[in-house]
Amino acid sequence: MRDPPQEPRLLFPPVPPYASVDYAEYTPPPLPSDTFVLFGETHPKLPVIPPLHVSSEYDRTDGKIDLKRELTKLHTRLTLAIHDLLQTLVDDPQSYARRVEQCGSLFRNMQYLLSLLREKQATDATLVDLLRHEIEKKRACLSALDA
Repeated sequence: MRDPPQEPRLLFPPVPPYASVDYAEYTPPPLPSDTFVLFGETHPKLPVIPPLHVSSEYDRTDGKIDLKRELTKLHTRLTLAIHDLLQTLVDDPQSYARRVEQCGSLFRNMQYLLSLLREKQATDATLVDLLRHEIEKKRACLSALDA
């Protein structure tokens, strides 16, 4: 005797209706001012990309940075630096400070390059979203003309 067929279970609940965005009524947020209010106190706006306060460990050819290549190089160097730090802690625990500073410098450089990359990613994501919306509008117009 077979059990009656069951409905397939979804891994996630369906998206609630209030989560959909109507782009026709969408207005972008206002541009930020030179100050912002946090917990009732006014603070000056911080720079988008904080300055790098350590020596740069990446190659800047012609003022351009190949972010993918430089992040890969820094990641490899960081892996080796952490290995050297662990080896130093095993061999001579008192002389670890230089290795820790080297790891910190590599981390700061990677953080700086990732901050540079975030701006490009945000721009790309916004453009992709706008283009998708335009395509949807044009498809709707085409389907209205076909009908």
